[in-house]
Amino acid sequence: MTVHAETYAEAFPEIVRCLDAQDCAFFFNNGLFLLSRLSLAPGWYVERVEGALLVHAATDWCTVLPLTVDRQVFRDAVERALRLGKPLLRVPAWIALAQPASIDVRHLWPDYIHRTVDMQSMEGRKLKGLRQRIARLDREGSCEAVALGAEHQQEAGALARLWYQQRQAALKTMYLFDENLWLFENWARVCSMLPGAFGVGVLHRGRLVAANLSCPLSETSWACHTERYDSTGPLYSNQLAFREACRLVDPAVRPYVNDGPAEAPYRPGVDDLAAFKHRLAAFEVSSFRLLRRQFAGCSTGA
Repeated sequence: MTVHAETYAEAFPEIVRCLDAQDCAFFFNNGLFLLSRLSLAPGWYVERVEGALLVHAATDWCTVLPLTVDRQVFRDAVERALRLGKPLLRVPAWIALAQPASIDVRHLWPDYIHRTVDMQSMEGRKLKGLRQRIARLDREGSCEAVALGAEHQQEAGALARLWYQQRQAALKTMYLFDENLWLFENWARVCSMLPGAFGVGVLHRGRLVAANLSCPLSETSWACHTERYDSTGPLYSNQLAFREACRLVDPAVRPYVNDGPAEAPYRPGVDDLAAFKHRLAAFEVSSFRLLRRQFAGCSTGA
């Protein structure tokens, strides 16, 4: 692990505390993504400035994470980063809208969010199919959800490798292959560095067939960052793991879950995470702007 990953991990609790006050987008501070990239990606580094932590993706882009609730101090840090000449990703709307059109201020990924409490039960007609299939696994009793710990690291790493192997022919690139393996194989250390991070595994007759890793984003939101599973195992075991992850989160504390977009294209009839997210996006998921209109008065997001 690099000194830059350690510096980010040290700042993580303060970033979580400040994000909502700065109206940052939900996916602004994905600790699992950033920690793994800072540990493995060539040229990635962090820079502390007054009131903020700058995360540099080599020479490609920069994002500014708040270490203060003072908006003027945070704005000054963003303006300092703008002078570097790199594209800035995930700039809060209240800053981005005030910038001249000639300044390169971009978003990184679209934000897709839904309410934690809804995902705990998956109630509703439009999620009936998913709910019934997961309930079938519950009734069969052959699958058991467990908290991922140090004792699962080796098996979880092997599961992640298997997931990529099963899809290698269909994948144009092995997206975040090294980073995902690193997270699963070093999960105990990652959890110790990122307060609130947790993992859920699904055992089928004692064998790990699905695993996902989650972490807080802000004081009101969290993310299921990555999940891997064995496609030869029980269907919907990965969705079962997702539901169990949602049930471990107190919706009164972190009411919003952000899965982010699916990295792979949706392929109808294929039981994978992309298909699952596609269904959620079609029925339950909205952009933050729409959510803000629906839940007027909430102080979260951007």
